[in-house]
Parts: sequence; C-alpha cells; structure tokens
Amino acid sequence: MKIGVIGAGKFGLAIANQLSLNKENHVIILTRCSKKVDSINSYQKIKFYRENLSKNLKATNDLKIIENFDILFYAIPSVNVANLSRQIFKYVNNKTLIVNLSKGLIKDLTVYEFLNITFDKNYILTLKGPSFASELISSSTTIFTLGYSLVKHKNLFLEIFKNTCVQLDFSKDVIGVEYLSILKNVYSIFIGMVDYNNNSYNYRFLCVSKVLVEIKYLLKFFGGEIETFFCSCGISDISMTALSDLSRNRTYGKNILEHNKNKVNNTLAEGVNTLSVLGNKLSTKDLKNLPILSFLLELKDNNFKIKSFDSKKIII
Repeated sequence: MKIGVIGAGKFGLAIANQLSLNKENHVIILTRCSKKVDSINSYQKIKFYRENLSKNLKATNDLKIIENFDILFYAIPSVNVANLSRQIFKYVNNKTLIVNLSKGLIKDLTVYEFLNITFDKNYILTLKGPSFASELISSSTTIFTLGYSLVKHKNLFLEIFKNTCVQLDFSKDVIGVEYLSILKNVYSIFIGMVDYNNNSYNYRFLCVSKVLVEIKYLLKFFGGEIETFFCSCGISDISMTALSDLSRNRTYGKNILEHNKNKVNNTLAEGVNTLSVLGNKLSTKDLKNLPILSFLLELKDNNFKIKSFDSKKIII
C-alpha cells in the first residue's frame, strides 16, 4: 500500500513512523523543509525525537509524488489545510483515500467537510483519538477512532495498521468524530484554568462533568450521534486533552491565569482558533445552555485578559 503523510510535525512523523513498521506499507512523508527531508532519508532522525525513525520511512518535498498514493493522510494544523489543498489538488488521484488527522474548523466547516467539497470524487475518512505524539513515536499502544463510510475501508485500515502499536475502533458518524475532536480542545482550555489554582479532585471532576454535559449537547446540535461519545475519540480523548499537562490547550488555559503573555501567544492551541467560528454557529438561546462555552467566547473577545477567575460563578 502506497501511503503519503502530509506534515512532518511531531504527530505527522509519529503516525507515519508507525505505518512504516508494517512492511506491506510504503510510506512517504511530505514536508516543505529540505533539512527534515535530508535528516529523515539520510539518518532516520529528527531533532525533536530521541528515537531513530524506521528505516522504511522516506521523506520528500516533491508534491508530484502524491499522484501515486493509495492513501493520503493530512497531518497539518487546520489553518493550513485550505492553502495546502489548493497546492496539491492537481496531483490527487480520484481513487486516493484521504484521511483527516487535523482538528479544527475552516470558516464554518469541519476539515472533513472542507475536504469532502474540495476533493468531491474521493472518499474522505477521519482518524481521531487519545494520543500524544511523544508516546506514539515510542510505540506506546494507542487507540484511534476511524470515521468511515464503507466496510472495505474499515478492513483496509485494520490491514495497514498491522504490526504497529495502533488499535482502532470505528464509527460511521464521521461528523460526530470530527466535532468531538474540535470540542475537546476548546473545553480543555477551561479545565486548564480550573486546575491552575485548584487542589480538589472532587471539584475538578465536578467541572469535568459539566464540560461533558456541554459537549454532549453540542455533539447532538451539530448532527453527531450520542454513541460516538463512547468511542475512543469521545470521552477518552476529552479526558486526555483536558487533564494532561502534555496538552497544548490545557496548558494554554493555565497560562492565561499565569498572565504570561509570551507563553500564551507561543502555545499552539487549536481550541483558540476554533472558538469564534464555533460561537458564530450558535444562537443566543443555545448559548444560554452552554455557560462554559459562553465564558470562553467572552474571554476570547477580551483577548484572554482576565482580572480574576471564579469558575463556580460559571458552572453553579
């Protein structure tokens, strides 16, 4: 199977490296950075990972190679998806499966919806779940939800992930899988703020419960199915992103209360990019049922400047 992964960031490299451990896969990672291409091809190394990469993994900056891929993974920030799609459109074969790993909204569309419109003759899938790149690259057993439409695609992905650390569960609710990956980033900012000066486990999980109620409401609002909430892309991914300090979005929330502007600005947090677009999709009536999201929207409107934070006034 000829597989391309667009994006040589930490997560793109981690997923590409795992796929290349299956000797039936021929995996190439695409990046604009010539230094990364040379480092991967010549030394099986990249500066932000101690581990050596698989010898079977190759890299290139030649977009024309996309013509040959059976499967193409998008592993880039959502803000870059539209521009990149325009660049590669002429190279994408109509039979190529496109898999979205990006989390976010493009204008008022999920990345899945945007790719579906852009590449209207291709099947678009989505792969989301509780995963940190630093553990995936070390072959720590990791689970993802594959959002798919055809049974043959489910079977295909079981094959390509053989002999890797990746396990899969499955959902045909692709929209639900997409929105859960978006919402967990937004609400992790709030949990980061809660945990900044909170030492009570009881109160922390009270807040987590309130977050889950709002995410469930929004999942239904955007057309997702409640069953998807219990896939690995649901409660598991929400919990990991909200409660681990490896999470950029949680860290962003904590940094807001540290009043450290440099840290806040330098932390890539998809949840921040998503907030305003998400708010524009909701009516005033809907927001009355979503006090945490309403608070985050007001906070963003104020450039994340806040004099004091009392979460009890928000959720109780």
